[in-house]
Amino acid sequence: MKTNAMKDIREGKKISIKTVSEETGLSLRYLYFIESGQRSPSMKAAKKISTVLGKSIDEIFFTHE
Repeated sequence: MKTNAMKDIREGKKISIKTVSEETGLSLRYLYFIESGQRSPSMKAAKKISTVLGKSIDEIFFTHE
């Protein structure tokens, strides 16, 4: 159940999930849950992720169909 573009953006920028974890201080498990759509990030976590990925929170976590 994919509900965000986090994994696509991360892989497109060739950034490992481990790097995201290290730079944000968020656990790998939590990041996997976010990427798979099993969890929604807190605003604080979303801001950290968006900084590392160089994209807005909107671009990462909200789909525009």
